[in-house]
Amino acid sequence: MDKIRSQLRSKPNLSLPEIATLNGLSPASLKRALKDHHISFQQLMDELCCQEALYYLHIQKLKNDQSASHMRFSDVNNFRRAVKRCTGLTPSELRQA
Repeated sequence: MDKIRSQLRSKPNLSLPEIATLNGLSPASLKRALKDHHISFQQLMDELCCQEALYYLHIQKLKNDQSASHMRFSDVNNFRRAVKRCTGLTPSELRQA
């Protein structure tokens, strides 16, 4: 799992089939391996996205538009909603925390 997380952090646009190929697995085998760890590929991607948002907002204290740009969000409003959904806090609340 750590290897997959590392690969996704370094190349966040990789798809499940691409990650599977990098690890010498079929997409179905990767899905089974993730299921054994009680997580889906989308949940893993969401977890990493949330961690990245926390880093930019809480540690780096970046503004919403800067954080959204770093995370490749096309719209600041989508970024705000994603942060609120995964953390329960607004971006400004995270920066103050």
